[in-house]
Amino acid sequence: SENLSLLLAKGGNWTGASDVLKLADYNSNPELQKKRVYFMIESGHDLVDDPKLSMASIPSVLRLIDFYTKKNDEKRASEIIAKTWKQYQFLEMIKIFLKQDKFNVKIALKRFKMVYNAIRHIDSDETKLALATSALDAKLWGKTKFYLQSISYNNIDKRVSDLWEKLSSSTDK
Repeated sequence: SENLSLLLAKGGNWTGASDVLKLADYNSNPELQKKRVYFMIESGHDLVDDPKLSMASIPSVLRLIDFYTKKNDEKRASEIIAKTWKQYQFLEMIKIFLKQDKFNVKIALKRFKMVYNAIRHIDSDETKLALATSALDAKLWGKTKFYLQSISYNNIDKRVSDLWEKLSSSTDK
């Protein structure tokens, strides 16, 4: 079934490729579920209707967070982050959740608290970077500095230095 789905996908038949994998045994090969989700996304399938499948890949998780955030259903979006953060630890999930059309400090603070409650129990530098990003968005300079300083020296990258620059330019005003 995997080979048939790949042939259908190469031919652009995303729905057919997804349907072939519908009956696959995901327990013996978890990659098949990720492929099916990808094929479903390519075919235009709305993964909101199938929450279990939508958690199987980063692109589908990002779409769900964006979908719920745009509908102002922050609770559902933060639940998705809480369920998937340990597995993916992908900063873009947090950035999508924090995005606002017109900045509102109350919304930013609320979303910071939701991010904090969703991921605080996972001790990693990526979590600290995500918390620093959300704290900066909420204009919590002290918390931003705290989380940035707690990131291990070995894991400092361009994202961390960019956040330090944003913090210093924000606090100079």
